[in-house]
Amino acid sequence: SELIQAAITRSALSWPRAMFSPLTAPETVDQLLEAAAEAGTAPVAAFDLDTPAGTEGVRLTLPAQPMAELAQAAGTLRMTSPVGSLTLDGTALAAAADGAEELVLSVVPAGTETLNHAQQSAIQGQPVFDVTVLADGAPVSMPGGKLTVTVPYALAEGREPGGVVVSYLDEQGQLADCPTAYDAAAETVTFTPAHLSLYVVRYDALRLWTNPFTDVSEDDWYYDAVRYVDAGGLMTGTSAATFAPGVTTSRA
Repeated sequence: SELIQAAITRSALSWPRAMFSPLTAPETVDQLLEAAAEAGTAPVAAFDLDTPAGTEGVRLTLPAQPMAELAQAAGTLRMTSPVGSLTLDGTALAAAADGAEELVLSVVPAGTETLNHAQQSAIQGQPVFDVTVLADGAPVSMPGGKLTVTVPYALAEGREPGGVVVSYLDEQGQLADCPTAYDAAAETVTFTPAHLSLYVVRYDALRLWTNPFTDVSEDDWYYDAVRYVDAGGLMTGTSAATFAPGVTTSRA
């Protein structure tokens, strides 16, 4: 098997020139798989990248064949750093490494100059990250695979963790929310993207709204509208527990 490094720490120049690659090879994939089997655990190839102050993004280059072998054993590939982390499960890794010679994983900030007008309007100055996996220089599709991304995000004073959400940003500036978890202690946000693309970390106070109305459910077509007007104090219901969506609106 081709040699890889199962755990690595390396400093580099600040982004965009930072390119992280294995320097030494203390373990082969076979040794990694054997050790995992003996321990009764799933194999994990973990690359821990030490980034100096001022580094904004990370990129990891790996030989694809050992990663394919890792994927065959239902192994996980994990790249971690203070400025961005990316994990691929066995299914995603198998799809990415299939037939390739080289894989490149990256989590980098997307500058506003790279976004079109609709995208710039949608993000409202909030941070955007470009999450990519390339196989021999080409973007890959990983159907059925699971990717997990973690990026730094400092919550502004007075805001609640429950309001933090990561959203896919498309070419038209439309946003689609991802499963998101905010770690207040670490000041990081972890999300599970459906595919590789641009993702914006934003704060949405509406996510903190608790529905007080017994006659409004999440399945109702007007749920988002009710949430918006109630959370913003624009409208009130007919009582503390009812909104009466079928009743004619009256002005106070």
